[in-house]
Amino acid sequence: GRAPAEVNDSQWRNQVKLADRYRPSNAVYVAPRAPSLSAAMWSVPACDACFDRLIETMIVLENVDPDQVYLMCYSAGGDGAYQLAPRFADRLAAAAAMAGHPNDSSPLGWRNLPFTIHVGQNDRAYGRNNVAVTWRDRLAALKSGDPAGYAHVVHVHEGKGHWMDMEDREAIPWMQAFRRQPLPQRVVWRQGHATHPRFYWLAAAADSVHVGDEIVASRDGSTIDVTIRQGKPRVVVRLNDAMLDLDSEVTIRLAGRPVFAGRPARTVAVIQKTIRERGDPASIFSAEIELPVDTPAAAEAVEAVDIGPVAGALARSGDSRPALESLLAATPHPRRRGLEFLLANMPDRDLREMPVDLLAENVECAYAALDRAPWRDRIDEALFLNEILPYCALTERRDSWRL
Repeated sequence: GRAPAEVNDSQWRNQVKLADRYRPSNAVYVAPRAPSLSAAMWSVPACDACFDRLIETMIVLENVDPDQVYLMCYSAGGDGAYQLAPRFADRLAAAAAMAGHPNDSSPLGWRNLPFTIHVGQNDRAYGRNNVAVTWRDRLAALKSGDPAGYAHVVHVHEGKGHWMDMEDREAIPWMQAFRRQPLPQRVVWRQGHATHPRFYWLAAAADSVHVGDEIVASRDGSTIDVTIRQGKPRVVVRLNDAMLDLDSEVTIRLAGRPVFAGRPARTVAVIQKTIRERGDPASIFSAEIELPVDTPAAAEAVEAVDIGPVAGALARSGDSRPALESLLAATPHPRRRGLEFLLANMPDRDLREMPVDLLAENVECAYAALDRAPWRDRIDEALFLNEILPYCALTERRDSWRL
């Protein structure tokens, strides 16, 4: 915490030595040093970036199973477990806080992360012993309302103080009994002090998320329900074939109202993006649907038309809708097929802000290039739509680059 560097260094070296006493079976024991000397050392964004890279490194270099990564923290680190666990729940199989204090953290994000708390009965500093009992009750209430989630064990060790004489070691086999759920049926995402742009199969535009934002999403077969409880994040639902059948119709409802119905398009761009974000095979997605920001207005607009990928895109296009509808009506087959593909997969911001004449120019130039290509018969439609037709790659400028 706020202690001098030499004190923090000595405590860190002590945690390294404890590997011989904790003795995790068939595991790599890693004791990272906090990147900051501040009291909020486990909440600074640099900490999250460090842990992301550390997990990826252990997977690549030490052959660690991505579904068997566990977090255990002691004292000031125990404080960190309360903070880090909800931010990293989608990367962890289970977590443990030893002799820690939650401060202002929230357990909501632990829905799919088994969590255990250990504290000494006589550990009265910062009220750790009493706080553990309070959190035991909070977690029990959460589990009562959501029986499939919030697995937990809270153990107040009788007669022990801040040091529990290794009795807290029982947390290790308890954690190792669990494997990560990378694609859970229900997700509760609450943004902590260090905000994240993705969580399980949800994502959000980085510039739209703020501390305290809260999203709840669940899926039942091919139907997905999303509720934004707090904030106004621009939510993206990510999909892959391990979650549901992308060759069948998928329905997404926002606040109970349908905002998408149709077959989500698999794209190479989404696969590439999710691989770059996180080198995690179980967290690679092939399709994504950006949800409208203005829930009631967008939902009513969608309900007024035949709900499908293109209709849903038009409903989210704001003031650009009349011009886009005119462009669709004026575009002949097969160019219309390409235009519909772009509209169904464009980010909502592009639907609202990209000049319509630029979109039309892109479609015309792409098809004209295909028509002239001597090898055009060897280019199937999927390759053309995914790799040749798009007007930009990820963060590139939207400009007239084809002319």
